[in-house]
Amino acid sequence: MKRLKQAGLLVGLFLFGHQAWSVHPCAPLMEAAGSDYQVAENHFAAPINQTLPAQADFHPVSRLGVWQIYRTFLDPFHQACQPHVLNDQPGLVVYPVAKNSVTQSYAVMTGQFLIQASTSEQLERWQQDFNLSRQLTLPNPASGIFQAPEGKDYAEILQNIQNQIGLIQIAPLFTEQRYRTR
Repeated sequence: MKRLKQAGLLVGLFLFGHQAWSVHPCAPLMEAAGSDYQVAENHFAAPINQTLPAQADFHPVSRLGVWQIYRTFLDPFHQACQPHVLNDQPGLVVYPVAKNSVTQSYAVMTGQFLIQASTSEQLERWQQDFNLSRQLTLPNPASGIFQAPEGKDYAEILQNIQNQIGLIQIAPLFTEQRYRTR
């Protein structure tokens, strides 16, 4: 009986262990965004003007402005939290998705970050070091909204900047539905 329980435990660990104990590559962004956000595993976002292959197993679940959110059985972001070329077709780029647990709506991770440094010189140095493009200058010259470079893992950029001395704050910015009053 004891061996049977051990065998059952090993089979359970084998079948479910990887999913239960692995950390999704986008998890650091969820942690930085706050407890309201979770990774929407097996979901992705694509611009609505993109035509997805008809034979693919993608199920539309929501529309968010110019984005269509899809559910699929395979997570295209299991290796890195960055836009992914779908089915090796260059025109089919999909983006990772988060779920806001308060509003129960989806949010698209587009690689934008709000960054505030101690000095504007530090911020400019990070912009060069991490190849970020400034999208918006804020009233405080030591802060701004930046876009991650194409082909770079969003979580890796976040973690690299979090390790910098002089960082006041960094937060990922998501594209999500505006708050609606009743």
